[in-house]
Amino acid sequence: MSAIHKALIEAIVYLVVAEGSDDRKDDDVRALESVFAELGRATSNELDCLFAAVRAELKETQNPARVDALESIIDSLSD
Repeated sequence: MSAIHKALIEAIVYLVVAEGSDDRKDDDVRALESVFAELGRATSNELDCLFAAVRAELKETQNPARVDALESIIDSLSD
């Protein structure tokens, strides 16, 4: 897994599982929408590499909230 993949995964997982005020959650949603909009421009090879990195991270974690967040990444990118 590249450092870029790891950093992107960590940022998305943090935004998904972080708790905070309603205003903060609105900001988090906007940030996630922006990230996924940019990922919509990724090449199929770039997305394949990201999928592989997310799947590798799924195999490593035991944290249920993290598993949910990682699975949501896969679901969002699969659409």
